[in-house]
Amino acid sequence: MRNLLYEKHGNIGIIKINRPDQLNALNSSTLTEINDFMDRAAIQEELKAVIFTGAGDRAFIAGADVKEISILDAEGFLKFSTLGDKVTRGLETAPLITISAINGYALGGGVEFALACDLIFAAKNAKLGFPDVSLGLIPGFGGTQRLARIVGARKAKEIIMTARLVSAEEAQELHIINKVFDDETLMEQTIDFTERMLRNSFHALMHAKVAIEQGLDQPIQRAMEVERIHFMRCFAHQDARERIAKFLNRPSSKNNLQSTLQ
Repeated sequence: MRNLLYEKHGNIGIIKINRPDQLNALNSSTLTEINDFMDRAAIQEELKAVIFTGAGDRAFIAGADVKEISILDAEGFLKFSTLGDKVTRGLETAPLITISAINGYALGGGVEFALACDLIFAAKNAKLGFPDVSLGLIPGFGGTQRLARIVGARKAKEIIMTARLVSAEEAQELHIINKVFDDETLMEQTIDFTERMLRNSFHALMHAKVAIEQGLDQPIQRAMEVERIHFMRCFAHQDARERIAKFLNRPSSKNNLQSTLQ
């Protein structure tokens, strides 16, 4: 991979977008490399989670590569946007946990990339924004749709239509990101969070991810049916049987269960 750096920590992969001179802007080759990696991550790399971050200390992803897209014709621009959509949609539907660790600026396509991940963590110095309208464009990798589903239509319009920067603290208040960490400990704490999460049943984690995604835009009754299907699939799986039996066989399990129910 020319534009990505890859490390493996157990069953957690760390992908670093490695174009620091271009503030890790996404060009076609970088998007293709990400897509190719995600196609094999769960099986060939035996990963349960992938953490994405940016090389250098200035940016996570500073949007799409403006230099590249500036010379594209309409057909080429559509192809580029379609590739971006494929990558971001792939992050949402991947059979593993996808996480963005935002270090520095996340602009345009960088925010869109992060929004497609299951979880987002950010350093205190992180800044998020959509400068697209200042260039006569709008977000093209799903930003108008995903942001509105998180913060509501009016707030999404404000953020996108003013092209202003949002601090990490404000992004957390708006539920765009999950947690803010110190700049120096962003990756350490992101890895620690991921490792603790993966102590839970991976089978259940995947069903929870799919149930949330599938039910998100459904009427509540249909969404409850989606949840029920995934609940039953978890219940029927050997992993749940073993974990429940182990729980019940622990010393003081009755007290623990009663405490949980209370």
